[in-house]
Amino acid sequence: MNTLLPGLQPMTGYQPAARAARARCGATGVYELLAAHEEEADVDGRSRKIIVHSTRRYLARRLATCASE
Repeated sequence: MNTLLPGLQPMTGYQPAARAARARCGATGVYELLAAHEEEADVDGRSRKIIVHSTRRYLARRLATCASE
């Protein structure tokens, strides 16, 4: 069973630079995905977080597309 320490929240979003590093692309590519509504992001003040679940859905769509070709 995976438990969190008191006061810690589960990770719900990536900062754009971290998402770009994980995808091995540039920040422009990440912002293009956001503009095309391929991924979702939340903005809290000046901080933008790309939602982890939207990243997983995007990757699943890409894998399904690649598998069907």
